Amino acid sequence: MHGAPHPTLQPRLEPRHDVQPQVPSDRPLHEVAFCVLDLETTGTDPSWDEITEIGAIVVQGGERQRTFHSLVAPGQVDALLPSLLEFLGDTVLTGHNVGFDVRFLNAALGRTERTLLDPTAVVDTMYLARALLRDDVDDCRLGTLAERFGFEHRPTHRAFEDAAATVDLLHLLIERAWGFGATTLDDLHELPKLAGHRWAAKLRRTERLPRRAGVFTCHAGDGRVVWVGAADLLRRDMRAMFARTGTSVHASVLRDTETWRVVELDDPLARAVAVERLLHRHRPRPQRGSVTGDRAAHVLVVPGRSGWRARASRVPVAGAHALGPLPDRADAAAAAVALQRLAQQGVSADEVLAWVADGSAPDRLHDPAALHDPVAAALLRRDRDALHRLVEVHGVVAHHRCLGLFDVPGLPDPAATLPPPTDALPLDLLSEVLLLAEHPEHRSAAGTGDHRRAAG
Repeated sequence: MHGAPHPTLQPRLEPRHDVQPQVPSDRPLHEVAFCVLDLETTGTDPSWDEITEIGAIVVQGGERQRTFHSLVAPGQVDALLPSLLEFLGDTVLTGHNVGFDVRFLNAALGRTERTLLDPTAVVDTMYLARALLRDDVDDCRLGTLAERFGFEHRPTHRAFEDAAATVDLLHLLIERAWGFGATTLDDLHELPKLAGHRWAAKLRRTERLPRRAGVFTCHAGDGRVVWVGAADLLRRDMRAMFARTGTSVHASVLRDTETWRVVELDDPLARAVAVERLLHRHRPRPQRGSVTGDRAAHVLVVPGRSGWRARASRVPVAGAHALGPLPDRADAAAAAVALQRLAQQGVSADEVLAWVADGSAPDRLHDPAALHDPVAAALLRRDRDALHRLVEVHGVVAHHRCLGLFDVPGLPDPAATLPPPTDALPLDLLSEVLLLAEHPEHRSAAGTGDHRRAAG
């Protein structure tokens, strides 16, 4: 309804205990009905002070749909609640510092045992103004903004007039939000966290990203990949990279990113495998510490004329037996030291290899000094733990690499070809094999069907 404020609505006294309707978060902004609300009160404490006036305007697609305006006599707000709740309907509650209004309404709703409004589901034009207009004004008070941008309506500390000025502000903010790729309701909710970022202007390029699970790569202007990530909702999570706080993405990534490429993958394991493969393929500088193969090492059992010796090595050596590999070079080095102790005690290499192949850690390590020396005892325990770790990982890798690599449509190709079980495992595939080993229920369910890429 356009024109004059609506006369006071007659209260409806039937109780309302149902949950407030929730507007789908991905609804386009032009389809969202916003209920712009303003209250006048006798003070700032909802436990003592009372509501004296209510003004509300529902707008959608830039057009005013209906209005609500009522003066409230002392102690009579509870009688108005049914009519106000019916007026709100399935709209999105909006206001300037609307948290203040929600606290007063919830105090009244609580007294009458009605469902409270969700304070996190509102649109607060004050926070949006701080994010989108702060460079144009000294402060974001409603009166300042109305004067600066020449709103048709000016706030007068009356509920309906202030709500009308807030409607003008909301339309300006939605127009500005489009410049940051905010085209849906959830975009608008998240924008105050994003718009202040130094590189927030790039948000407009996220407008067409899908709202599906998948993986993504961030590309610089020259095409190189600067970041790899997985997301439950690609559009939401990729926009969240621009949050001013709470993000682990290095600033250089957002500085360099010019385009995104996405692959939609619903299965969480498929997304994890895809990230590993993309990290191995592109090796983005900020994520090089995340590439498992770069930290991994084999434990080599090297035959010699006067016995055998053990050492850690990133790559297998011809003529040596490669065990593992272990995800961390420090673990491989510790296992090599423990094996070297066995060699010094006269244990044969064949015996060690048989233990490892059988999945039972060698237990013949001994040190007479450990009976009386705490340091020697601690070193002996360390060696035994290192051997148990070696046998455990070697068995896991050997078992799960025999099953083949994961394969679903759209999944990037692996970094290397999986060799036969008799050959050493390339470090580029170690992280993927260990990742698959952590999901035995998924692997057993997949059997040997379409989710398997054969070895050899």
